[in-house]
Amino acid sequence: MSMVHPQALAGLASFSLAGILIGKLLRLLHSPRPVLLEDAHAALVPITGSGLDQREIELGCQLAAKQHATVVLMYVIDVPPTLPLGVPLEQAERDAQKTLASASATVASHGLPVHTIVRRDRGVREAMAAEARQYQAGLSINTMTKPRPFPRPERHLSFRLR
Repeated sequence: MSMVHPQALAGLASFSLAGILIGKLLRLLHSPRPVLLEDAHAALVPITGSGLDQREIELGCQLAAKQHATVVLMYVIDVPPTLPLGVPLEQAERDAQKTLASASATVASHGLPVHTIVRRDRGVREAMAAEARQYQAGLSINTMTKPRPFPRPERHLSFRLR
């Protein structure tokens, strides 16, 4: 039976840790550049039906008004990975339409242009990134804390748009 020398294990562990740290550093250095606020054509506001929606909508309206931008309200129906994206979810669709109708009225009361989206996706982050690119949204409002039916590693959305 051969024994592993403790110094060899320590060397391997430190080498692995150094590799992880270098990888994280490289990812930070190569992150996409943020869109300048002056370039914003839309303010993307995700809506969840939670109590935080009103605060997000107000903030989105304030920022969009300063930039003469459109407010894009997006409700993401988070479809579990075990189901196809096209699966019928009538109750979720009704909830989305009801929530977006209320949010649209709030934006309209500020006299701003509004566009609403109901999107089915595997996660809010992916959906927001796709819609932000489509609408050239330089502003993305997010304080979401709505619990998900299936846990995901990302708890808070934090990314920079290209």
